[in-house]
Amino acid sequence: MEKEGSPTFKQRCKQVIHEARELNPNSEAMIGCLAARLVMTQNAMTLHIQRMKKLLQDMEADLCQPKPETKESNGSSPRD
Repeated sequence: MEKEGSPTFKQRCKQVIHEARELNPNSEAMIGCLAARLVMTQNAMTLHIQRMKKLLQDMEADLCQPKPETKESNGSSPRD
C-alpha cells in the first residue's frame, strides 16, 4: 500500500522525466534512456520480490514437513 501523499512509481517517473526536460529540453535520448532504466529497475525489483516470496514459501513448507527419524533419535548413540 502506498502512503497517502507519496508518489506512485509511475508518478515518480513522470516527475523525473519532467525535471530532466527542464534541465535539457533537447536531450530526448537521455530522457528515454532514463525512463527505460526506471522501468527495468522496477521490473528487477518485482522479480526479486517474487523470488523471495517463493523462497520463503519453500522454507516454510520444509519446516512444516515431519523430519525422518535417525539412529541417534532412538537413544542408541555409540560412545568410545
